[in-house]
Amino acid sequence: MEKEKQALALYTDEELETVPVVQNRWMWVRRFMVCIILITLFMQSLAPIYLDTEEEIFVVNNNNNNNNKKETTTGSNEKSHIVLHTGFPPTENVSGLTIYAGKSAATAFSPNPDSPDVRQIGLEHAKIRSGESWWDRLFPNRHVHLVSVQLPVTSIQKNNGTIVEATISICASKKQSFGIGRPQVPDMEKCVDTVGLKSDAEEEEADDLFSVLEWLPEVTIVLQKNKVYWLVVQTQNEPFKWVNAEAGLNRYGTAYETENGWEFKLDGEPIPSAMVMVENHHKDE
Repeated sequence: MEKEKQALALYTDEELETVPVVQNRWMWVRRFMVCIILITLFMQSLAPIYLDTEEEIFVVNNNNNNNNKKETTTGSNEKSHIVLHTGFPPTENVSGLTIYAGKSAATAFSPNPDSPDVRQIGLEHAKIRSGESWWDRLFPNRHVHLVSVQLPVTSIQKNNGTIVEATISICASKKQSFGIGRPQVPDMEKCVDTVGLKSDAEEEEADDLFSVLEWLPEVTIVLQKNKVYWLVVQTQNEPFKWVNAEAGLNRYGTAYETENGWEFKLDGEPIPSAMVMVENHHKDE
């Protein structure tokens, strides 16, 4: 009994009265800190993102025909951005990078439309079903939506009615496990999305030098502005050529898969033609 009385005597009546006050004070401190964190995250989501790189994106000016082109249905006034344009295919003497079954070729790009070298165009297009996560909706200024991918291809077998079948993917980037400086290569295990495409033999004419594979996503594909992605081209069928661009340029890099892994196109070597278009998150979504 004496020990219990001594334990109770450790706290006076005045000290016992201050305990709830201290607890309330810390509760308000915690609430204040949570509010500061939420405000910081919100302001961060509104800030534009710029990549920490000196590399630029080569973009070709749009002609009047592109400015007048519209899709049949449109539900958005958002402007589109061409974030990858390695160059137009030639009008004669067509050559290309051969895509063999089981092997891939890829060209890298940044989807960030805030770069001063990326051109905006007033191309309207059909609004598609949303595939965004709640996190992407919470921070809409940190990402863009894929609008379209276009690349010219030609069959190795120049027979009438020959169809080119390809698999197109947009994949993340990773460091190669070997090589000088461990360069970035496609991470085939972390692809944002993949689609199978084929050329339309009915729309092609006998004198066409190539056909164009076009990917128009049916569901929203989210690309983060602060990342670098790879446009990967593959086939599981007959080999075909991914047509080279005329005086093509892509400073983010172009690579192709060999028996020894990924190899890169060197400066001055021809690179395949490709165009990737994105748009900002719709404000009404």
